[in-house]
Amino acid sequence: MAKYVSIDPVKCPGVVYYESEIRKHNGKPDRCLYITYKTESRLVREKVGWLSEGYSAKLASQIRSERLRTIRHGHELPKERRKIPTFEELARAYLDHYKGFHGKADLIDLKRYELHLAPVLGEKKADQIDPLTIDRIRINLKKDGRVGSIYNVLELARRILNFAFKKRLIKTVPVKISMPQRNNERTECLTQDELTRLLQVLDSYPDIQISAIFKLALYSGMRRSELLRLEWRDVDFERRTIRLRETKGGIDQSIPMNDVTYELLRRHPRVEEGSPYVFPGKDGNKRYDIKRHADYIRRVAELPKGFRPMHGLRHTYASLLASSGKVDLYTLSKLLTHKSPATTKRYAHLADKTLQQATNVMNDIINLANTEKPALEAKK
Repeated sequence: MAKYVSIDPVKCPGVVYYESEIRKHNGKPDRCLYITYKTESRLVREKVGWLSEGYSAKLASQIRSERLRTIRHGHELPKERRKIPTFEELARAYLDHYKGFHGKADLIDLKRYELHLAPVLGEKKADQIDPLTIDRIRINLKKDGRVGSIYNVLELARRILNFAFKKRLIKTVPVKISMPQRNNERTECLTQDELTRLLQVLDSYPDIQISAIFKLALYSGMRRSELLRLEWRDVDFERRTIRLRETKGGIDQSIPMNDVTYELLRRHPRVEEGSPYVFPGKDGNKRYDIKRHADYIRRVAELPKGFRPMHGLRHTYASLLASSGKVDLYTLSKLLTHKSPATTKRYAHLADKTLQQATNVMNDIINLANTEKPALEAKK
């Protein structure tokens, strides 16, 4: 949340501010000024305004003095009316709250806000946001040729509004944002030959950390974010489970370790510096980016050009299990930690194909029975 800093306890007592990561003023982060004072019943923190709006520490201090004179002489303060925040203030609260929480994703959200949401929604009060305003965002993205970004941008707007409602920054979510259909049916399953080439490249890859990350994605179906934030405390060799923290579904979950996952992690070296991460980056800190390695591995293993290694290996894991005939979709949903079983339905056609092949065994039995007709003894 916002960190409030005192302007000057001597010259401007009771005047504080916080800096915005979104708004700029004279090339620097804009500051929002507040005044604090006590009434008979409670401590009040009252918003004054932004530097970019013409407010200053001196003006804020004068306003605070007026409030104190009013209290001292027994007059009523101006009626406190809950100010409806702008979407920009809600976005700032959301981004500040999750700052550093999702790593690179935080920067992506910030850019999406600045480029696509701020120009349309930034200055609007929360109660002024309506379906037509949301449609303007869709139209602007289409005009810019960013059709593929519509879902992600609208999803960010929805997250901000839901966060604001949950934290009681607004009384109600002002608009229901209808999300466009998203084409997530591509499963990117590798063929046996492609899988063999990939494993050969990984076995000889010079960076053991990167090699292990990609192998574990295939062996366990874990997401990229789950692999990069995985810590040794989350690996339970005794119970043969992996604890997944901060999953996409929003709750911590555990998945079982199969034999290949168990052996990979048991043999994987720990960083001498004492890093808590299983696959640490520079100086033992959390690793964020593996794209350069992913592109190189895909090219050397001669995988399809559109294959996304981290996404694709998770899909390959799921596809192989679904088509094995030994894992039902409910179990697969639990292994993939899908929030909704409906997400797992993209693999249903693979399971259906296996069921079809299984039921075709009956054809062989009937055909065999028809070709080997026993001689029936005629009844006398």
